[in-house]
Amino acid sequence: MAELPPRYPSSPLAFLLSLGFTQSLADPNLYLRSNGILILLYVDDISMSYPEAATKAAVEVKAKLSEKYKITNLGPARQLLGIDIHRNGPGVSLSQKA
Repeated sequence: MAELPPRYPSSPLAFLLSLGFTQSLADPNLYLRSNGILILLYVDDISMSYPEAATKAAVEVKAKLSEKYKITNLGPARQLLGIDIHRNGPGVSLSQKA
């Protein structure tokens, strides 16, 4: 078994719990915080969603994540798991090619 690089903790769950997140009972890869921040882990990708009121807290979470992990902020999501994400003013629409 290969060792994880020292920059990566043995448990992302423990790290996210230490930041005040709770693991979802419906999906073990979904983490929720009381201020509305959602984090979804998928293999080596992480997606974060949050209400405008939680922007400052989300920036702080991103900073903590970047201290622990090598991350690249790609900005607002345009696609997630094969689903295209389109922002239309205050709304969002999703589409997927057949």
